[in-house]
Amino acid sequence: MLATTDSGLILILFLFLVSFPFSLFSRTISQLTTQDENMTEACSHAVLSGTAKDWVLSTQPKTPGSNDPDYDHIRHMLAPNAILRFGHKYFVSTAPHLQHDESPDDFVDRLKSMSAFLQTWHIDIVSVAADVENHSAVVRAVFNMHAKNDPEVVQNEILFWCQMDESGRKVVESTEFVDPTALMALKPKLEAAKEAEASRAHL
Repeated sequence: MLATTDSGLILILFLFLVSFPFSLFSRTISQLTTQDENMTEACSHAVLSGTAKDWVLSTQPKTPGSNDPDYDHIRHMLAPNAILRFGHKYFVSTAPHLQHDESPDDFVDRLKSMSAFLQTWHIDIVSVAADVENHSAVVRAVFNMHAKNDPEVVQNEILFWCQMDESGRKVVESTEFVDPTALMALKPKLEAAKEAEASRAHL
């Protein structure tokens, strides 16, 4: 009877010693895997947020206080086949010139045309939110627009809804939601600057 009991205790002790390290090892591996997944997700958030933020900031002047955009930087942030468009639907429906999708070259041409009549502008990033699963991010930014020959700075708060490629480092689609009231306030200032430029050219 004693021998049987001793054998049972030895068996229980053996099973405990075998199973405990394996259980500890399994928990350690599980914890490391979870940490790795969290790090990957955090990195993805950082990459997507950084790309979207850099894309928006690439549209400001290369030299602060000037009106010279960095077109190479803009093209660097966009995929070659990127699509750029405007929202909101009703606002866009009232503005025919905003109703077509733009390529990177179209966007650069539009910025060239507008920046010629701006003294300068700068961008304040308010917030960035990323969606890892959908490879997208939303940037909320304030564009401080200063037209030539006009003392007022028009603040246009814009949301950029950005879709990135699989790497998360190139923008493949960007929808720009502008403040229509700010846009309408800026329009006559740009037209006045354009007229002033035309008058000087005829002198």
